[in-house]
Order: sequence, then C-alpha cells, then structure tokens
Amino acid sequence: MDARCAAIATALAPLGHPRVALAVTDVVVEPDRTRIALTLGYRRDQPVCCSEPGCYVAFLGARRRDVPALVARALGRGPRASMAVEVTVSLVHEPGFTYVDVRTGQALGPGVDARIEYDASHFA
Repeated sequence: MDARCAAIATALAPLGHPRVALAVTDVVVEPDRTRIALTLGYRRDQPVCCSEPGCYVAFLGARRRDVPALVARALGRGPRASMAVEVTVSLVHEPGFTYVDVRTGQALGPGVDARIEYDASHFA
C-alpha cells in the first residue's frame, strides 16, 4: 500500500465498521477531485444487516459529509481544506457469507460481490 492509500485508510478507519474490513486500494489526486478505490471485506463469522454499506459504514452514510475534509487533511492539505471526492467501493464477500438481521439472527440472503460508485455529490 502506498503512502496516500495508507493515509486515507487511517483517516477513514474510525468511521468504518468493526465487522467489515476496509482496504484502500488506489488513490488518484487530480486538480479538481480525488478518486478513491476501496474494498470492503465481509467475513462469514461477522454478519451485517444488508448490502448497502452506507447503512453501517459511517463514512459512506451518516458521516459522509466529513469525508472531503478528512481526505484533504490525510493528503496534507491543511486543517480547513476540503476537496471533491469520488469513491468506488468493491464489496467482497467470503464464500458462505449471509446477511443477517442482527437483532433476530434471521438470515436475510447471501452476500453478492458488487461495485458501488459514489460521486462527489454523495459527500457534499
């Protein structure tokens, strides 16, 4: 992992989810935006409720508006800097993974690997 990926992974990790592994796989810094590719890894023994990561991964959901400033700081742009951010998320499920209602334990369906694109407006 290069230094940019490591810095962004460190910045986003506190807003992740303890049951979902986060790996930043690529960072491309352009004059008008930063593009981030990351993988969320789902393990059979660590169920979550659904296939919408914004539901339980705070930096894609409830805390998504924090991401531009977190990324800017992680890239050394200063404490008040912000930038347009686009994120491509690859959902990778361990074989046998099943989404589960975490309150009742009821199986909700198998995990299906997918790719989700979040454009800059998602984080604005």
